Parts: sequence; structure tokens; C-alpha cells
Amino acid sequence: MAIEIQIRRDTAANWTSVDPTLAQGEFGLETDTNQLKIGDGVLAWTALAYFGGSGNPFDQDLNTTDAVSFTGLTNNAIIYPTVDGTAGQAIVTDGAGNLSFASAANPFDQSLNIADAVSFTGLTNNSIIYPVADGTAGQVIVTDGAGNLSFGSYLPLAGGAMDDTAIVTLSNTGTDRDTEIGGWGLGTQKTSDNDYSATFEYDQILIKDGTQTTTIKTNTITTGGSYIERQVAASFTAGVMTLDCNSANVFTCALTGNVTTLTINNIPTSGKAIGITLILTADGTQRTISWPASFLWSNGNAPIITATNTKKDAIVFMTYDAGTTFLAFVAGQNL
Repeated sequence: MAIEIQIRRDTAANWTSVDPTLAQGEFGLETDTNQLKIGDGVLAWTALAYFGGSGNPFDQDLNTTDAVSFTGLTNNAIIYPTVDGTAGQAIVTDGAGNLSFASAANPFDQSLNIADAVSFTGLTNNSIIYPVADGTAGQVIVTDGAGNLSFGSYLPLAGGAMDDTAIVTLSNTGTDRDTEIGGWGLGTQKTSDNDYSATFEYDQILIKDGTQTTTIKTNTITTGGSYIERQVAASFTAGVMTLDCNSANVFTCALTGNVTTLTINNIPTSGKAIGITLILTADGTQRTISWPASFLWSNGNAPIITATNTKKDAIVFMTYDAGTTFLAFVAGQNL
């Protein structure tokens, strides 16, 4: 006759709800999951592990109260934290297999401030030591060429006042005869292809062209050679002649029509004077120029422009009050 053996069984929910303690060796089956537990006479149902493959704790979800340790691995025995840390912390090791939550110690995991000291080491041919304290307002980081950075003063090459220790030397050894030194408002022109250099100090400017030296110091200009003014052609279109004081002091113009408007741009401010020479070349037709009302002529009479073809008139005028008044003279006519 067949013998039927049955073990204790119920749904997983009922097992958990009642949570009985199985006797040692007693089986308990979850009828809806087919998972099996074997009692030990001590632990309640919910404390028992499932039998067989279902007993592996990694078949369940871990939570922050579970303690997990890996053992039996060669050279690897790591103890994990048993409780959670605080927001923003990271897991760190003590080098002996113990992991714990701690605040990040690496400064690159946080924002740096001026009190942080940062150094890069271990790079081939690159070991840079950064400042450990802030400098003063307006200073920049400079290097000593040996990997040490520090805060120091700077020379404002784009303009501004120089202090009494600032010296700048600019040079041009090429063949470009038109050389402008930007940022300091100094425009110069080479007269030869000799080496050119300009040295700026706190109270003087030295300009060298070959063997000639020009010194500009405070309110005095001393030159070791000739003083050369720049000359350009005046703009003359549709009766409008334009002279730009930033371009030159001497202007030439071939008169091919009457000048109905004379415009002078970039006149120096009041208290600074500028002299301008205008050389006119006739085209064989009598031309007229409508001089601005600010031009004051000897006896109040403006000159009649020479008409003879290719002949030249030289007119000189200057202002010292920002263009309110121009003192005008005839340097020569029919030349």
C-alpha cells in the first residue's frame, strides 16, 4: 500500500504573518513560491534562510542594515560598513581591509579657495609649486623659471601708469619702416633699415635708430639726429578734404576740384598745440578753398590758390585750443 508523506505548507504571506518556529529538521514549504525552509528549533520563520539555491542571500534585495563581508578570496578580505553614512560622504579604506563612510579628503572633490595649497608632482619634467597664500589686489601669478609660482606685480602693456621700477624695451630689426608702438600712444617711423629699439622707463623714453638716439624726458625732447615729420596724402573726395591729426603733420593734395569743406579730425585737446602743413598741387584750373571760420589769416585775407599746372602752394596752420582757433600762414606760393 502506498504511503503519502506531507510536510507543513502554506502561502508565503501566511508563513510571514504567523512566523512560527520550526522544530529542528522540520520542513516548511511556501505553496505559491515553491521555496523551502528547514527549522533549527531556535529561529522563527522569517529569520530562516531558504534551502538550496534559494538560500543565497544575493537572491534577495540588500538594505542598509545588512552586513556583507567577502571571505575566502586570495589576498582579499574586506569588511563593509554596517550602517549608512551622511549625504555626500564616500566609502574610504584604512588600507587594512576596513571600509567606512567619510568626507572626501581630496581637495579636487571640493571647491578650492585661496588657502588651499596645490602641487603637481610625478610628471616628467613638470613639478609646479603653487602659492599657499593670496597676494595683493592687482597682482598676477608669476614663475621663477624653476617651477615655483608666486604673486607679483605686472607691467600693463595695454596702457596705464607705470611704477618707478617698470622698464619695457621694444625692438624691431626688420625692414618695415613704419613702426607703431601701440598702447602707449607713441607713433614712430624708421628712416633706415638699421636696428630700431625703444626703451620705456618711469621718467623717460629712449628711441634708437641705428646710431641716433632720441630722448623724451618729462617735458623736454632731445634728439641726437634730425627730427622727421610724417607726411601722407590728404583725403579729397567730392569737394571734401579731410586731414587726420593722428596720421601725420604734413599733408599733400592734388587739387582736381574746389574744396567746399575742410575737415580736421583728432585735434589735440585744449592746452596741447599742433602744427599742420598742407601742400597743394595745382592742375591748371583756378581752384578755391572754403576755409573754416576758425582760420585766422594775416589781415583777415585768405590766399588765392595758384592755378598754374603742377605748381605748389604751402599753407601752414596751428591750433592750441582744441581747434577753436587756427592761426594760418602762407609759407610759399607758385613754388
